Amino acid sequence: ARNAITDASHTIRGIDRVDVINSWAKVEEGKNLNQ
Repeated sequence: ARNAITDASHTIRGIDRVDVINSWAKVEEGKNLNQ
């Protein structure tokens, strides 16, 4: 999860925030599936 956060921070300059939000949603879905 921390790696995803770091990647998002590094790439936020080059992509729209909406894409970041969508990425976070996918990450959260993955966490729920893993639980």
